[in-house]
Amino acid sequence: MATEFVSLPPVNAPLARIRRCASWISWFGKSTLSVMDQGLVSGSNFLLNVMLARWLSPEQYGAYALGFSIFLLMTAVYQSLVLEPMAVLGPILFPDRLKCYLGALLRGQSMVVFVLVGILAGAAIVIGPLYGKATLGDALAGLALAAPAILLFWLVRGACYLRASLVVAVQGAGLYSGLLLGGIALVHHLRTLNGFMAFLIMGAASAVVSAHLLRMLAPEWRTKGNPGPWEVACEHWRFGRWELARTGLDWAGENISYALTAAFLGMREVGELKAIITLFLPLSHVLTALRRLILPHLSSVSRGLGGFRTSVNRVHLLAFALGTTNYLVLLLFGDTVFRLVYGGKFMEVAWLLPWAAIAQVIATPINGFDMGLRALRSPAMVFTASAAGATASTGLYMIGTRLYGLPGTIAASIGAGAIYTTITAFFYYRRIARS
Repeated sequence: MATEFVSLPPVNAPLARIRRCASWISWFGKSTLSVMDQGLVSGSNFLLNVMLARWLSPEQYGAYALGFSIFLLMTAVYQSLVLEPMAVLGPILFPDRLKCYLGALLRGQSMVVFVLVGILAGAAIVIGPLYGKATLGDALAGLALAAPAILLFWLVRGACYLRASLVVAVQGAGLYSGLLLGGIALVHHLRTLNGFMAFLIMGAASAVVSAHLLRMLAPEWRTKGNPGPWEVACEHWRFGRWELARTGLDWAGENISYALTAAFLGMREVGELKAIITLFLPLSHVLTALRRLILPHLSSVSRGLGGFRTSVNRVHLLAFALGTTNYLVLLLFGDTVFRLVYGGKFMEVAWLLPWAAIAQVIATPINGFDMGLRALRSPAMVFTASAAGATASTGLYMIGTRLYGLPGTIAASIGAGAIYTTITAFFYYRRIARS
């Protein structure tokens, strides 16, 4: 009888399937924790915006919105030199020295924070009176006091993702949410709520939570080992100088509409625009949560081009699905959502909500293209794409807002999103073709 040989599958095939399954389960768990963390912090900030919109006058709420947009412009330097390099370089250069790395970051960031606080204080003195000292000036003064704690909170939250301490991040987010919303409710009850107090409470909540997170992360403050503050500063500068060159570009693409609305229309219209944009904060914050988790992952797999492109394509699909779902909800229930959220205020601009949602859908692919370029360590291309997109956005917003008011602003956001997406996609595929 002839012996029949049967081809058996490799012994390690079941083990490989188990590992892939475990990897997906781990990724799902991390994604869930990341969304919970971002959801708690961003959800509390969303509720803060809703509470302020309901309890403040449109002019006061507009001053708060413009003040925060100015704060985002001022902190672009911090984002460029500290936060963005940390997310990309930490997993690559210091994977086994994260405690030393965090300690060096904390010691080295103080000068940047000091400069930013000085700029905000100067803006409160100089810019505030142009729009009314009782509104914008007070809001900027509150930001100047709160800024150090807010920036520290941003840093330690990012460090939780580097060390995969997502449970700690969720705990801190829950504490922040309770302190912020409880403080705002208390101040409103005492009838002392305004932009100044809102930012002051935000800073106090950030300080308490930062102290808790630092105790859990246990950074090595004084160590003779590497990396030291100088090494970290050099690495961050090499990566972040291109981010620094983009200072103001991303802000112009996302926040110039507030400044132009204040200049061409008025503070009341700024409040109305903020009321529209606030309803997109949940989507924006979910994408931010996923970004915190995905960007370090993309950086770690950037050497394998096939897997890297697959990961970026998944980011595109996920972002588009979220944006489309958000659009359908607002298209069908926009008026109802507006009325429930704002208690009947701002209803004269509720009809613009579905059009603003179109702009969000068009802009969702930017997330994947931008993260892909950053993970491939191509900051020059990110800068060029941002410069071109910001230029187009500013021009469109100036024309639309000046000629057609808020409807023109929303129409400009649709055109700006399409242009920026096209430009970013061009540079991403150009970078992939070189690999």
